[in-house]
Amino acid sequence: MSSLSRQDIEEQERNAAHPVLLRIANIAVLLGGGLLIFAFIGSFVMFMNAREDIQQESVGTYHASSF
Repeated sequence: MSSLSRQDIEEQERNAAHPVLLRIANIAVLLGGGLLIFAFIGSFVMFMNAREDIQQESVGTYHASSF
């Protein structure tokens, strides 16, 4: 029979309910999801900019200039 005090048992139960590795995994998933969202937004903006340039060039309203 082990001689664990009531405080030791409560601490073990708290640790079992919220393991550190699960918290780290949750943070990693949130960061990865956020990075994917930002990557999608950035690539969408670049695509729309390139698409607009192609459309302007094909219509003839685009005039390249040098500084």
